Amino acid sequence: MDDQRWLGLAFAFMAAFFTGSYQVPRKLPSLHKLGPSLKEQIYVFYVSLGFCVACALSLVLLPYNKALMNSPLVGTHFIFTWWGALSGTLVLVALSVGFLAISRLGIALNAACSMGAAAVTSFLWGIWVNNDKVSLLWVDGLAVALIVGGGAIAALFKEAGNTAAALQRLVTHGKQGNRLAFLSLAATGPVGIEPCCCRCCSADTLPPRRWSSLNITPSTAATEDAALADPSPSMEGPLLDDESVHSEAHVSTNLFSGANSKPPKRRGPPSSVASPLLRVSSDSAALNSPAGGAGSTWTSPALLAEGASALLAGEGAPADYPASASGALEGVEALSSLDRAAATLASLLSGVVGGMSLGPMSFVLPEAKGLAFLPSFGIGLFTANIVALCIFVLIRRLRGLRAPQFHCRRALLPGLLSGVLYSCSAVCVILAIPRISFSVAYPTKQSAIIFSGLWGICFYGELRGRSILVFVIGAICILAGAALLSTYTYPSRLTIPEAHHMSP
Repeated sequence: MDDQRWLGLAFAFMAAFFTGSYQVPRKLPSLHKLGPSLKEQIYVFYVSLGFCVACALSLVLLPYNKALMNSPLVGTHFIFTWWGALSGTLVLVALSVGFLAISRLGIALNAACSMGAAAVTSFLWGIWVNNDKVSLLWVDGLAVALIVGGGAIAALFKEAGNTAAALQRLVTHGKQGNRLAFLSLAATGPVGIEPCCCRCCSADTLPPRRWSSLNITPSTAATEDAALADPSPSMEGPLLDDESVHSEAHVSTNLFSGANSKPPKRRGPPSSVASPLLRVSSDSAALNSPAGGAGSTWTSPALLAEGASALLAGEGAPADYPASASGALEGVEALSSLDRAAATLASLLSGVVGGMSLGPMSFVLPEAKGLAFLPSFGIGLFTANIVALCIFVLIRRLRGLRAPQFHCRRALLPGLLSGVLYSCSAVCVILAIPRISFSVAYPTKQSAIIFSGLWGICFYGELRGRSILVFVIGAICILAGAALLSTYTYPSRLTIPEAHHMSP
């Protein structure tokens, strides 16, 4: 490959780095401790604001647009285009639908589905719309399959590592709380465990179709002190009536953080949330079964998660699954096939829309391409976000819920930083497209899962042991796919080398 193609590939991986990093500010502990919790719609609003700020700053680089795009045809002045506004709107749609899918499928499954759909969509867009040239179709097909498969492996095992770490923390501190709360979280797997370290116990916190309607609370202060002094994993905390219910989310928040503090009392009457994903029997006989006895053996978290996953999938528990755990998990019901299909469809739609988000740039005049396209992009994203936020607040009002708090002092700067990182990703993809083609640049950007995984490994301890090895295998598949794709796919303006021509 020549220098320009190497530079384009470098831009594509820089885009992947920024895409895999823009959510890191959202993981700041200060944002997780906010009460009431920070709604994702509010954070996305701050992200769009940061994106607009970065787009405004990019106007300074417009005089260098020709050199940056490696084309004498692009313009060096801002030209508003509705195609750019459409691109911003598509990004917002992809983010919103993606959050909806995450609430049903979990982060890992949504990442695997949406990333795969985005890679395939952008590859086909480049071939059919941008007229990118393919020298060996079967090699390109293999490359896309490697990117999709490697991303799925990396995403699923990254989330498996999160789940294992969360369950381990629950085991370590489980004697401070309620064993049934632990079992309910284990049964939900990544879908249930992932959000419980970033939700607080407000009256409207529990997301629908996520938590079970268990009438349980952590132990009282005296019981907790006794449990801390007693090394046995017993559960002596009393069950309370409906008027004293606390959220499992807050139980797990204390367990995740290792804090010994008691959860605050909920203000106002508790809301009963019926969950089709998980219903755990609150029968006292089940609660007083050997699973909660003082002399019982603590069941392995991995075995609990395995058996719970089998039950949720509509299968029987494994043969070696403890009877005590089966009794405590009695009543677990699988997520309805219709609900799962709808969530999967939403995840795929998020990927398809995201894969086409820069597609409208194919239809603008040359003078409006490159960095000149960004301001229109940012205006469209911000305008669509304001409309979506107004609709979100209106729907909450109509449902009788409180208006969401913006937490401007603590959330604004992290949101702006996320928006700037996201805009850097868009800039790098735009600069990569004329050098390596749309069919290569955008699918390569899906290697962002590698960088988000590295953040998790290096700073959050999300993966350990064999999980890291499997994650590395997934990353190698992605890199191999990107290498093949960049070698055998060319922009329409370039000529395919003789050595890469299709055999007759």
